Amino acid sequence: MTTQASPIAAALCMPTASAPFSMTQECALLPIPADFFSSPTMLRGRKEAECCEKDPTWKQLLPYAVAMDESGHVYCYTRGAGGAEGRLHGNISVGLGGHVDVAPGPGESLEAVLVAECNRELAEEAGLPAAPIRFEGLICDPTNDVGQVHIGLLAIRQITAAEKAGMLEEAGIVEKGQFVTLEYLLREENFSRLENWSKTVVEFLARDRAQGWLVGAD
Repeated sequence: MTTQASPIAAALCMPTASAPFSMTQECALLPIPADFFSSPTMLRGRKEAECCEKDPTWKQLLPYAVAMDESGHVYCYTRGAGGAEGRLHGNISVGLGGHVDVAPGPGESLEAVLVAECNRELAEEAGLPAAPIRFEGLICDPTNDVGQVHIGLLAIRQITAAEKAGMLEEAGIVEKGQFVTLEYLLREENFSRLENWSKTVVEFLARDRAQGWLVGAD
């Protein structure tokens, strides 16, 4: 896990032109194209003159995993000051995950790398064991500086009661973690404090639950 004390030097990026990032002018969850995981990627520096943090022609790939318990309650937390992305400190988030600083090796698929990195982040940030991961969509937000250089890969991590009981908070990164209902997150006083990606994810989860996909309707 990246912290302010040990920031990663490079992040796995994909050219903006290689994926459907230009399909929206607002924060949105987009379908994953069939050829997405075969698109070219490159490790690019985060602190160099050509820093990928300031170059919107590249998107840093970030797994963004939502932990959901057996009742359909969603894990939310406050981003601590030890997180790598200072522009998000203090925001409420429902997404666990972070920058990927490894690239696919010979014969290794991009999807496999992202799944492994997603599980690593879930273990480090919340103490959750590795599990099968399926990415549900791409979170795109061209409305601010952070969103213009990042793309989120949404995953829903269904957790058991035993896993929930053993969850931990990574010091300085994840703070005030709790499981709450979607209704709680949709209340204006709470929704307004969510980071943009989380707002989009919460709205997506609410729509899917209304269609009968999610458990827990309290």
